[in-house]
Amino acid sequence: MSEDSQIGGEGRVSRGTVGKWLFNLVVLLAFAGAVVSAYTLVRSSGILGTTGVPAVPEFADIPLEDPQRVAIEKAVQLGLVKPSSDQEFGPLELVTRAAFAEGVVAAMDWKVTKDEQQPFADVEGRADQLDPADYVAVVYREGVMSGPAADPPEFQPNDPVLLSHAVIVAVRAGGSNVKEPTIPAEDIDALDLPDGLKSALQAAAHSGLLAGTGIDPQTSDFQKPAAKAQVAALLVNLRTAVGKD
Repeated sequence: MSEDSQIGGEGRVSRGTVGKWLFNLVVLLAFAGAVVSAYTLVRSSGILGTTGVPAVPEFADIPLEDPQRVAIEKAVQLGLVKPSSDQEFGPLELVTRAAFAEGVVAAMDWKVTKDEQQPFADVEGRADQLDPADYVAVVYREGVMSGPAADPPEFQPNDPVLLSHAVIVAVRAGGSNVKEPTIPAEDIDALDLPDGLKSALQAAAHSGLLAGTGIDPQTSDFQKPAAKAQVAALLVNLRTAVGKD
């Protein structure tokens, strides 16, 4: 056999090998594409979500660099606060007293049933289903939240919860896990605030309840309603303080 014939034969073998490689590559790419498509379909169906833990969307009004983003997403995931929609959280929205009561009960994992005895005249619920009235009854039962003095007693469930009340209730809920420091913080002690609020702020600051909330004892107006982002971070911190997380 001549050298030219040998070279030609080697050329045909080489082209055949390349052809096989190309065929295998096409098959591999097609398989990979099918796998990606199947994964995307399954993921969108929610099957891959963590068992018992709902997926948390990336809210358009909470930037990735927002210091409260992690707390907000965790609060939504745990059911401590409710977002405005699937796309937006509503960080500056006000939180009603009834919604805050529900968040505190969820944060503390307190037992709540659909037939809780209701102590307030302005709170109504249904005995056959779990509703906001039941959560209001629980925070009253646990001694952490009530309403203004009235006869008959009222809770004012649809009014916004004031920032001062949110801090005080969180401290009460924390119990022995949220205490004032042995040596009070001088900057808080010097504030022109009611003694009950100053005491709560001492305990909240000392126990980490205020971390990442945007609540500053020196500059915050505690007679204004609490914003949803503040409540989300406060309740997440409460769970941490009492050892729930």
